Parts: sequence; structure tokens; C-alpha cells
Amino acid sequence: MAAPQIFISYSGHDAFEASLLQYALENMLSDEGAVAWTFKRDQSRSEKEIAQSLKTRVRESIATVFLVSPTTLEFGATQWMELAL
Repeated sequence: MAAPQIFISYSGHDAFEASLLQYALENMLSDEGAVAWTFKRDQSRSEKEIAQSLKTRVRESIATVFLVSPTTLEFGATQWMELAL
């Protein structure tokens, strides 16, 4: 059985904050073997269809964390798409 996955959606501008959240979630949920998925660390660079990959990752996740910042509100079209999924 695959490890439980948590999808973290964030603006690229907030990558540092997302990495801190990812670390915290994985440490807090280490007994369950949970993995917090983020684009920067976990997206395969060889994958051609990123939109399909994101859709798959959201569907495979037991939870989604949506990080909202001023950047999200101004330029976060990708994040809004992820939220819609």
C-alpha cells in the first residue's frame, strides 16, 4: 500500500514557506509514513504533461493544503486550478 500523500499547493514565490510546511507535515505524520507532495521537490522534470500530473497528484492525495498569500491572490491561476480539482 502506498504511503498517504498530502498535496501542498502554493505560489512559486512561496516555495521556501511551502518547503517548511512540507518538512513539518512529514515530521508530524512520520508514524503514518505520510508524504507531503510539492511541485518543486517532487514533480518529475521529465514529465511533459504537468497539468495532468498535478491533477493525478491531487486525486491521489488524502488531503490538500492550499497556501494562500498575496502572490496567490494576484497571480495564482495555477493554484486556483488545483483548488478546482
